[in-house]
Amino acid sequence: MTGLYNRRAFVRTIARYEDEYERNRIDFSLLFIDINGFKKYNDTYGHSYGDEVLRRVAACIRRVTGYTGVACRIGGDEFVIIHQDRNQNYIKDAENKLHQAVAEIEFIQKRPCKLELAMGRAVYSEVNDREELLRFADQRMYLNKQKRR
Repeated sequence: MTGLYNRRAFVRTIARYEDEYERNRIDFSLLFIDINGFKKYNDTYGHSYGDEVLRRVAACIRRVTGYTGVACRIGGDEFVIIHQDRNQNYIKDAENKLHQAVAEIEFIQKRPCKLELAMGRAVYSEVNDREELLRFADQRMYLNKQKRR
């Protein structure tokens, strides 16, 4: 539906990057993304509207990711971008560009729309475990979500 890789592809990519890290110490990072208030869109305007929100956010993620990373929808309104061999400034810049791209979405199905994302970053070398990487990025995303409320 979104044109992004799914959860299975995410797991395969993480495993491949983890192996690469173990062999050659090429680090990778993960940006965990959640749409703030997504349930409200589904409940208020229906699932077709919610699906369009997902497609529009996915398009922004694709544009920002380009060829430098792997973008996946891992479930519901949760997305990840995985970047190999990129520094924190690069990831922070991608995060800022994504906030800006989503803020430019003003209408969906002729209805005014103000989308906001919560995001959290983590670097594999900080945790050395794929489950811990996702958990760490998710925790940072949750903290960022709390700050925006």
